[in-house]
Amino acid sequence: MNEAQLRNQFRGDLSKLMEDIVRFIECGIINPYSKDSANTLHEHDTRILFFDRLLTSLGWRLGAYGNVQEEARIKADTTRFMDYVGINQETKTPLMIFEAKAWDVPFVSARNPEDRAKDEDLIVMAIRHILNDKPENESPVSKQWHGFLKQVMDYVRTMKTINEHDTPCAVLSSGQWTIVFTNPVLTFSDGRVSPDDIRIFNLQSYMSNADTLFNLLHCSVLAKDIPFPLRPAQIKDYIDGNSISTTYYGVHVHYEETGSRFFGPKPQVLIYPVLVLQRNDGVFAAVINKAENFTLEYTNSAHAKTEDLTLHLNSVTTCLQELHRICEQELDCKLTISPVKVFPGFASESYKMGNQTLIAKRIKGYHDEWLLVTGIEKHYLRNMPLIEHCRFHSWADCLAEGCENGTSAINIRSTNPRIIFIDKQMHHCANQVVYDRKRKRCHILQIDERICCQTCNYSSLCWSQEEQEKLPCGK
Repeated sequence: MNEAQLRNQFRGDLSKLMEDIVRFIECGIINPYSKDSANTLHEHDTRILFFDRLLTSLGWRLGAYGNVQEEARIKADTTRFMDYVGINQETKTPLMIFEAKAWDVPFVSARNPEDRAKDEDLIVMAIRHILNDKPENESPVSKQWHGFLKQVMDYVRTMKTINEHDTPCAVLSSGQWTIVFTNPVLTFSDGRVSPDDIRIFNLQSYMSNADTLFNLLHCSVLAKDIPFPLRPAQIKDYIDGNSISTTYYGVHVHYEETGSRFFGPKPQVLIYPVLVLQRNDGVFAAVINKAENFTLEYTNSAHAKTEDLTLHLNSVTTCLQELHRICEQELDCKLTISPVKVFPGFASESYKMGNQTLIAKRIKGYHDEWLLVTGIEKHYLRNMPLIEHCRFHSWADCLAEGCENGTSAINIRSTNPRIIFIDKQMHHCANQVVYDRKRKRCHILQIDERICCQTCNYSSLCWSQEEQEKLPCGK
């Protein structure tokens, strides 16, 4: 959805949330079994009935595969747990700290009843009081609120000093009232406290300030999310020429099984050429033109009797060159392609492959879809192996030397193990020694387990020069 659609959806979701929460309270249906008042919303109730829904309406995803960490552990002098932390799933950096309180927790008030300061000014004075290490009993706000503000301050400071992250937004809310600190590092860490960086909302003003809430708290705004994939005409909605740090060629790989189940399914790989743009904030955009794709398969070469990838690679190259031209036209600037060796890698909590960067990223929610960055290369595969004559493409030759992989040659494409190129084809490797050495370093093992390293454009990333010289290839 575009921004206008997201805003409209948020207004609708927020309106429904307001109606429901008022009905829950007025009808006394929050907790009919409670010994306390049935109309009392404790923090747990508030989180279920209000905060979870509010964050969801703001585009955040809760749960195991979401972009919100609940009860996020943070260690400083003591271990504490932040109620909600919104994160950028690409960079894993925090975007929002959300501290939730029970529904009936009173809004900030002056310790001195005669103090008539505006709410924002009162909060500013209380924060400055904490920054100046003055005692709690002299705070301009109540003991409870002194603790609330100190709690948020500790979270922001710890994220900055220990985890080296500047959190762009911090929220303190009971549901009935919400305070948004729009520059928490400046406010709580650097000590430059200003009422201009504090926004206050309440139950009566949420709907009239729906657009402001969207601008301050919506996931798409804070994360600056870019959907996958983009069409060329969509680029300027998310990125402009001045905000691009690097550009790479890449491919979107789709793996599928085809054929009748009665005769055994066969694997097929579709290649979608991609232009990968990295913004200055580290977020990536993948641009695909017209969903053009090309099946990864050999065809008869016009220059030899053998089959190879000439037609496939030429088709991908032509498509990428046209996509590159169109993107430059859309952005009205030149896009210089960078080599894959400078690619910083995709962020991943589960990626474990030594010190290697993640350059083949599984598309979230799809186990057989990947985005591969190839740098200045148009594909992750070469047409011909770097080593021209190598007998280890053949299982029989490997058997003769006692280094065969498996109990027999792979003569047809296989889904288990995943094999696209078969025995004796130049992109196939039947050598067990090579397979054992590459298992924890190959970037495309999940696509083709027996791919020949000498035909892969990632080989120099996987192997050092010394390691390559020790491989049996061609010897």
